[in-house]
Amino acid sequence: MGQINVVGIEYALSDGRVLLSDVSFRVGEGSKVALIGPNGSGKTTLFRMIAGDITADSGQIIINGGLGVMRQFIGSIRDESTVRDLLISVSPLRIRQAAEKLKEAESEMAANNSERQQMAYAQALSDWGDAGGYEQEVLWDIAVNNALAKSFDRVSDRLVNSLSGGEQKRLVLEVLLNGVLTLQWQAASSPDMASRYRAMQTRLRKFEEIGPPPPPPLEQDVKVNLKSGRTGERVVTCKDLTLENLTEPFTFEIYYQDRVAILGKNGSGKSHFLRRLSGDESVRYSGEFRLGARVIPGFFAQTHAHPEFVGKTLLEILWQENSLQLGAAKSVLGRYELAQQAEQQFTSLSGGQQARFQVLLLELAGDTLLLLDEPTDNLDLASAEALERALDAYQGTVIAVTHDRWFAKGFTRFLIFGAEGAVYESPEPVWSH
Repeated sequence: MGQINVVGIEYALSDGRVLLSDVSFRVGEGSKVALIGPNGSGKTTLFRMIAGDITADSGQIIINGGLGVMRQFIGSIRDESTVRDLLISVSPLRIRQAAEKLKEAESEMAANNSERQQMAYAQALSDWGDAGGYEQEVLWDIAVNNALAKSFDRVSDRLVNSLSGGEQKRLVLEVLLNGVLTLQWQAASSPDMASRYRAMQTRLRKFEEIGPPPPPPLEQDVKVNLKSGRTGERVVTCKDLTLENLTEPFTFEIYYQDRVAILGKNGSGKSHFLRRLSGDESVRYSGEFRLGARVIPGFFAQTHAHPEFVGKTLLEILWQENSLQLGAAKSVLGRYELAQQAEQQFTSLSGGQQARFQVLLLELAGDTLLLLDEPTDNLDLASAEALERALDAYQGTVIAVTHDRWFAKGFTRFLIFGAEGAVYESPEPVWSH
């Protein structure tokens, strides 16, 4: 039986602002519950508490059974981790610990292949088996085959950043939905714990008797103001362009002020195409492509990994990247409902807040071609609608990868990355490939 009891959770941010106050709820066996709220309201923080990543200031969380955790930024991993690293990261604690010891033993034996190190490696292998590592590898093989149509052995050392965002998410979901549960808590069977549990149950019943919570705060007022200069009539020209191991040759032209939605299944090359247009030379291709006169591409990346922003607050980034003084920086942050986060580091923001801030940087850059990789993926409704209004008013050219059917309605051309590497234009969106 799996259930979660959250009772009286309190949590304040480092600047003293209360993020969560007296949060209590119960998720019973078989329930399907959506946690809804605007960006920055504490949804991910609450999830991280349930997962055991961070601790609440007060209150308790009791979990019976197991818990599989799908991290928010899976799908946007762009570091040097491998597929094996990713699957270990979402495995049970005992598997993660055994894998770490095995990795250390392998490294030490590579540096010094003594009898002692060989014995240590043999012990690490034994511990890996005792922890259920080999059974876990069977699960991984099934998950990898379902998600990528390959065996685990073939892709275990492949870099995660070579997978599309959708493939990363599909792979982890295959493991979580079909395999061993990733986290497990067991309450100690002591009189003290039983007493505390009964007290929490009583408090939860009182909470349920109080009724629904007060109305949510006023709707967010996010204002996005994207500007662009005039470019040549032909913005992008592709002639017999082939993305290596992803597409067949295709020819396509994009003109000034076009709104082009790029659609297709995960792993078909959509994001690689955008990255190539943005100037990413790591994307291997053949054929021709060129940007037109006065075309300055601005890229909204699907990844939220920005090493250049690590350790920096939003104000510091705006000063260093755009030379914005304090007043101007706070003003533009206010339009994006980020004024309260001005002194927070970029890495501490929620996924939606990070996405909003990246759109803000696009606005300040004044780019003439916007390349958007699933821009609405982490945006709340108010922010997504504000972005749509801004794109309507934007005078430049927009190319966007999206799986969002509502967002795609605002586009006039549709480039489909279809089956067997075929790339073609369609007069209407195509959602089945």
